[in-house]
Amino acid sequence: MSYSGWSLKEVKEELRKQGAKLSGRELDLVERMEAYDRNQNFGFEALQDDYQIITPDSSLCKDMNADTVFTNFKQETIDIYLAKFDKKLEANARNLYSDRFIKFIRLAISDSLYYVRSQCMAEMKKSVSYKIDVVVDMDGSIIETQCQCAAGMGPNAHCKHVCAVLFALYQFSQHGNIMTEQTRTQRLQTFHHCKAYMGSPLKTGEIPLYKCNMDVRYDPKPPEYRNTSGYNDYFRNLCLNYPNRIRS
Repeated sequence: MSYSGWSLKEVKEELRKQGAKLSGRELDLVERMEAYDRNQNFGFEALQDDYQIITPDSSLCKDMNADTVFTNFKQETIDIYLAKFDKKLEANARNLYSDRFIKFIRLAISDSLYYVRSQCMAEMKKSVSYKIDVVVDMDGSIIETQCQCAAGMGPNAHCKHVCAVLFALYQFSQHGNIMTEQTRTQRLQTFHHCKAYMGSPLKTGEIPLYKCNMDVRYDPKPPEYRNTSGYNDYFRNLCLNYPNRIRS
């Protein structure tokens, strides 16, 4: 469906029903709405039953941290894996990682394999998250991958969510830490900040002071310097904007 003929208000109202972001230019909003149409079951596409990676019990998975032992996972490993599908590690996958769309990454070791369990938020709808599984051997080679999104069918899933997790594993192998979603206590609190004024400034000429019966005057000089001869000492704060208030 084309939304090019819709007004900005109508597009925003439809996006609001979908729980999507409302920020951006009108063209961005239209493209966002068309993307939702192409994915009518967006966020509710369950992993099909054709293939599913057998993973260890979830109780064996532990959050990856500085003390976690993991293999030497290289950038070349990701490039070789994606090259089989004529694909490269693109910027959108890196951005998902750097923008903290990954909620967590947990690791379990079983049968000489690393089982990585993760969860990544959808790019256009953060209220939706996809479960991701990655299996890596002790040498750092990628064995299997799968994602819960519509394009993440295993055992060789290569959607952007899987790529984001692979990039996160590379970052952990290099630096010993992973950037994941920040909790409320980790984010800088802004409740004490003044809210941004979103209205339009009111022009001075539109202020309805002329309806007031009071003679509004203001003279900034000290009293002893007022009414001196040869000097226009009556300075009125409205005189420039309301010439009809000036008295001769």
